[in-house]
Amino acid sequence: MRKGYGMSTYESQDAIFAYNFYRMIHHARHIYFIADSRSQDGQNGELSRYIYQLQYDHDVPIEHRTMTLDVGIEPHLAFTVEKDDGVMKALDDFLLSSTGRALRQLSPSTLNTFISCPLQFYLSKVSRLKEQDEVEEDMESNVMGSVFHETMQHLYEPYCGREVTKAVLNELLHNDLLIDRQLNRAFTHVFLHVDVGNDDSLIQRPQGRHRLQMRVLKHLVQRTIRHDMLLAPYHYIAGEQQLTADIAISGGRRVSLMGKIDRIDRVLMDDGRGPHWVTRIVDYKTGIASMNVSDVRKDSNK
Repeated sequence: MRKGYGMSTYESQDAIFAYNFYRMIHHARHIYFIADSRSQDGQNGELSRYIYQLQYDHDVPIEHRTMTLDVGIEPHLAFTVEKDDGVMKALDDFLLSSTGRALRQLSPSTLNTFISCPLQFYLSKVSRLKEQDEVEEDMESNVMGSVFHETMQHLYEPYCGREVTKAVLNELLHNDLLIDRQLNRAFTHVFLHVDVGNDDSLIQRPQGRHRLQMRVLKHLVQRTIRHDMLLAPYHYIAGEQQLTADIAISGGRRVSLMGKIDRIDRVLMDDGRGPHWVTRIVDYKTGIASMNVSDVRKDSNK
């Protein structure tokens, strides 16, 4: 049909390519062709038809050479750090001194880092090496989690030490203006590193892909409020509260620990023994996370 209407076909395109190819090499004395023999996307790497034409139709002598790269896997080199006096002195900062205080404290995330990768623990916590600050275009999962935590803290902060009813939560759920303002405040503080304080004029609205990510976070905030309505009324005790403690280890020494609790509340529950108030320690998770008692016991043995 294309030929019938005088339109170009693939044959004419091939003729143009062939004309350009032969015109390009017409006056050349030495020509080097490079071909990739690897198979990609289900197709075998083959030489161009022009090379076969030169070799068989025009009797052009062609010397074939096969180039290979010696790709080998280097043996794994163990990287160890000797616990010399300097390392031990740095670790002593986590121990309680004679005054009952420690210069530094271990957090749950720090302990998880030590369990998963002791070398990373040494580099980040003992040697205190910091990662290079980079300009990020997208919010990573940990940043989105921090924005969610800060948003929930500011939304529930007015009810600290008070009873939260279903009516209060229902009003909060449908207050889009307040939720959006607190999300934007947390976004400005966590992602843009701008301390808003009490000056709402510094709050910046996310744009582009950040706006889509904030819509996801808004859905999580509203979902959390709906879940809280199933437990209402309850007493909201505190949010983002930092606690410290110390535990005994070998040699009569004590290690200082610190952690931040996302939320503490008291909920009326009935587990078959009759209604009674239960104090809950809530840990917000914006990703997929699972933990059971066996996991805790297994990790504690490490």
